[in-house]
Amino acid sequence: MKRNYYIMNNGRISRKDNTLFYVTDDDKRHIPVNDIDAIYCFGENDFNSKAVNFLAQNNITIHL
Repeated sequence: MKRNYYIMNNGRISRKDNTLFYVTDDDKRHIPVNDIDAIYCFGENDFNSKAVNFLAQNNITIHL
């Protein structure tokens, strides 16, 4: 079952292999793409173009 991810911290979202990689000043997290329905970003986040393209290919909505 897919779920929504809420990102409250500032950080960077990038693609690493076939998962998303979220990096903040304090920690690093892998987010499996098969588990994501939508991403809600409430902080200042950077995205690279590979991550945005990868999200579009997997029909994942990102709300800023």
